[in-house]
Order: sequence, then C-alpha cells, then structure tokens
Amino acid sequence: NCLSYIYRAALKSQPSMKDLGKRLRKHCPQATDDMLHLLASLWEKEGMGSRPEMPVKVNELVDIQWRLSVPLAGSPSQTVFLNKPLVTLSLTTRDRSAGGALKVTTMDLSYASFLELTQSMSDLNTAMQALESRQGNPSSPAS
Repeated sequence: NCLSYIYRAALKSQPSMKDLGKRLRKHCPQATDDMLHLLASLWEKEGMGSRPEMPVKVNELVDIQWRLSVPLAGSPSQTVFLNKPLVTLSLTTRDRSAGGALKVTTMDLSYASFLELTQSMSDLNTAMQALESRQGNPSSPAS
C-alpha cells in the first residue's frame, strides 16, 4: 500500500523531518495537514534511526497462459469482436495473504488493448530497472 511504500523509502534514505515533509507535499498534494502531522509524528517516534522489517505480502505470479483467437460467431453483444484477433490471458497467482491459495484471473483483450498492456509493461520494466540501478542493485533483464 502507499503508506507502506513511503515508509520503506523513507527508512532507506533517512530524510530529515523537513525533507520528508517536502517530499510528502510534492508527491501527495491531496494529503491534509492532519495526515501530514500524523505521518511526521510516526516518523519521529518510529522511523528515524530504526529499521524495523515491515512484513509485505506480495502475491506471486505462478503461471501465465495465453491464447490467440479470431471469433467467427457470437452473441449480438459480442459482434464488435467478430473477425478480429482476440488475446485471452490467464494469470495464476498465489495469494500469500490467504495462506497461499491459488487464484486464476482470465481476461480477453482486443489487439489494441493487448498493445496497450505490452507498452505499459515495457514502461514498468524501464521504471523498475531505473529504481534498481539507483539502489545499487542493477537487475539483469530476462531474455
């Protein structure tokens, strides 16, 4: 979640109260003064100088399956997809907050939506590589 991300980032860089306040104002312009005072208070009590491990439960991607199809018939509500390429993605994830239960999410994407998804993933990869290199842990992209 957002607060967890901000807290972990602040723990790594150990900013002063003034710098933390400036960063929060810049990146969270919608934050109220009460919220900022609460965060400052927590940072003063818990953050500076301490480095507690924050348990982060991130889902794990177990499997990706895809299928390319061109629907030739369908219901009247599906006519927009007829005779056009359709990508079906099935993502299997392990939900660590639910004891490791597997969850399958399936989605159908038009070609335009699939291109948008691949561009977003490329942008995300670029951002993650930049973040890794700033932290001194250059990652090696998978081929």
